[in-house]
Parts: sequence; structure tokens; C-alpha cells
Amino acid sequence: MAEDHADEIGTFREIFEKVKAIPPSLKTLDEDPWYREYCRKMAGNYGKPYPRPFPCGTLVLGFDRRRAELLGHRLDVSTGLCTVELRVGTGTARLEVFTDMARDRVWLRLVDGQGAPRGGVFDRIRVMPDPKTPTEMPAYAAHDAAAARVLGFRQLLPFLEPSRYDKAAGHPRDRAVRLTARTSGPLAHRSRTSWSGVEEAMEPLERVLDGTPLVVESLSVLAQVALARGEAAQAHAQAARAMEVIRSSPDAVEEGEMLARLTWIESLEASGDRPGARAAAAEAFAIIQERVSRLHEPRHRQSLQAIRENARILELARKLGA
Repeated sequence: MAEDHADEIGTFREIFEKVKAIPPSLKTLDEDPWYREYCRKMAGNYGKPYPRPFPCGTLVLGFDRRRAELLGHRLDVSTGLCTVELRVGTGTARLEVFTDMARDRVWLRLVDGQGAPRGGVFDRIRVMPDPKTPTEMPAYAAHDAAAARVLGFRQLLPFLEPSRYDKAAGHPRDRAVRLTARTSGPLAHRSRTSWSGVEEAMEPLERVLDGTPLVVESLSVLAQVALARGEAAQAHAQAARAMEVIRSSPDAVEEGEMLARLTWIESLEASGDRPGARAAAAEAFAIIQERVSRLHEPRHRQSLQAIRENARILELARKLGA
């Protein structure tokens, strides 16, 4: 920390004696010149980058709000387990967060309503250093090992204040803080849509998490755009790739599957392959009916059938005689 005016700090006894000597006729202590100047000098050190609470960083888990809804969280003070509740489709999921203070480690596990491990909810992960880090501080060092499913950074904490610190040489008594996230699923670097709807590159410590659903949806959207432009061949190629991913990783794809199947039907029809479109519509129709049969409440069944992709698939199935 800064140590300006260290020789003027004084002891508690010295300061209290001076405070007691302030004339009682003053309305506030700040009216006394010595007291006002003493407070100014002592507060000056705390107005600098040192000392300051230094956050260890932030871990962000992103999800598509069209597919999942955050319901709330609760903390069990007897065990230290924090549970984050989510609604996913017609079911629920829980993110369980446990802090192992002895190892300075946080464990996260995503489970379904029955407590069995599941995926397909979080599609993005980002590790964020403190965005308010003073410019006088050394820059953080990123640890980006996506192949090893690891993202993190290391922030050096200088021993001396900026005016006395040599960034190049460092100091033997420097310390550091590190935040590292390790995932159970693969990480990939892709573009994403910003708040303004613009496609942009991900941040340096941001990755797609368990990326199969995003791949399927991205290919489907590209196919939809091609269909809108009348580019049937291009739409067919993109939709075929999306269906290839679905068939190769059926357990990794959830809600985005029906958009892909709808796009596949429409691209086949646009390409003049009516028998193929009829077969694809029949397959998608059977999947929707099977999922509807699992629901007991009529309103839940109606809601599932009313989803845009599902409603359009049912319409095409009737039209194509599937």
C-alpha cells in the first residue's frame, strides 16, 4: 500500500490527545485545521490503487433464454451447497455449486430434475479478470488451453505502489491471484451474436461450451437464410450438415433439433425432393407426437405443439401426406 506521510500517522494515544484538545466551541471536528489536514493526508493513501479489494475474477456461464429460464437459487448453510434452479423446456435442471475452502476450489455440477447429470443448458463460458483493474497494474496473463478444456488467467499483485514499482523487474515479494476454469465438455472458439444483433468474435477468454447444439442451430439459421434468398442448393447443404450432426450426436442436441428438422424438410421440398421431404416430415412428426405423449396436462401438450418449429412441422406433415 502507499505510505505517504507515514511519519505523521502517530499512535492512537497521540491522536486521541490531539482530538481532545480541539475546542468544544466548534460545531464539527472538520472545522479544526489540524484535524481536517490530518484526515486529508491519511485518506490520500486510500485514494490510490493500493490498497484496494481485488476481486479474483468472474466465471460467466451463458445460456439461451429462449430455451432455459432462471428460476432462482438457494443456499444450504448446513452444507454450503448453492443450488441454482432452471426450467429447461418442459423439465427442470439444477446447477449445484460447492466451495471447497480447504483446496480453494469451486465445483459445479449440472443435473436434471431427478439428480442425474445432464448437459445441453449452458452454451457459453467466459472467465473475466476484474474489469476495473487500474492501468498501473501489470496486465494479466491469459491461460487459454481449449484443447485441455481449460480457461483462466493469472494477475500479478505488485508489492510496491505504482510510483515505486518496476514492472519489468518485479519484486521478490510480489504475489498473484489465479482463476482457472476446467470443463467436462469440449471448448470451441466461434463467433457469436452481440446485443445489437451483430456477429462478432468471442472475447479472449470466452468459448462455446458443449458446442454441438450451437453448431446445429447455426447451420439451421444459415439454411433458413438461404431458403429466404431462394438458394435451394445452399440451404440443402447447410441443413444436411445440421442433420448429420444430430444423427452423430443425438444426446448432445435438445431444443435446437426441431429447427434443424424443419429446415431439412423445407430444404428438401425446395430442392424438388418431395419424397425425401415427406419422409423427413414423417420422422419429425413422430418425434413430436412421442414427446407430446409424455405430457399429461392438455395445456402442456398444446404448448408443445404450438412452438413455432413444431407447429410448422405438423403443418408440413399434413401437407405432404406424411
